[in-house]
Amino acid sequence: MNNVFESRVNEEEKMRGDIFAGISHELKTPINVINSALQVIKDKRAMGEDEDKYLDMIKRNCYRLNRIIYNLIDISRYETGEAGLKKENCEIIKHIKEWVKDISVFARERNVVVHFISSVEHLEVSVDLDKIGRIIANLMANAVKFSKDGGGSVTLSVDAADNNLIIAVKDDGIGISEKNLDFIFQRFARVDNSSVKYEGSGLGLWLVKNLVNMHHGSITAESREGVGSKFTVYIPVTLDRYISRQAKAEYKPNPDIIRNEFMY
Repeated sequence: MNNVFESRVNEEEKMRGDIFAGISHELKTPINVINSALQVIKDKRAMGEDEDKYLDMIKRNCYRLNRIIYNLIDISRYETGEAGLKKENCEIIKHIKEWVKDISVFARERNVVVHFISSVEHLEVSVDLDKIGRIIANLMANAVKFSKDGGGSVTLSVDAADNNLIIAVKDDGIGISEKNLDFIFQRFARVDNSSVKYEGSGLGLWLVKNLVNMHHGSITAESREGVGSKFTVYIPVTLDRYISRQAKAEYKPNPDIIRNEFMY
């Protein structure tokens, strides 16, 4: 019994160590960028030069830090069992269109074209809109982030089949190798690819899968190196008769959901 308990404690300690190592690594990069940008601004002000470019770098990395904090809060909630859903009975297609519209602005800055395709015009479903928004924002940000140099295209498609809301994000980017595809949804999973331009903590897809699981859904990934990737989310279409219909009109999207994902 003691050996079993000791083994479990050791596993938990290793997990905590991995968490701190992963987060510390990701925190270090934006902090270094902010410090460097501030020094450059100081020097340029002394020479009377424009510092807008470096102020923008500071802003982007502050949002990056904000995303890390969001992820840390989510990890804590999942591990303590405090994570929950704030479901609303809503017309989901309308909200997805709005998210894609906002995401397109950030994608254009990186020379990536976003396409939206839906086989259904209206679909009412009971979901936590902020969490669905985070799922879409993360998958779209990854698709844009790992697009080919010089631009590319990302397509978000919506379908409804077998009593599921189906959201697919497809890109024509660098793709993921078969060996990496097997573990990309694991915590701290990082793609081993020399052509990757941006490095993350390996928490994004793990969090996405948790958000999908909370809706009793599932997520799959397909990819070919040099061709692109496709992530497909399945959310059961249900309505909660105990939720007030008035809640639909009260929802206001959190602007940080998309901004945090695209500030890298």
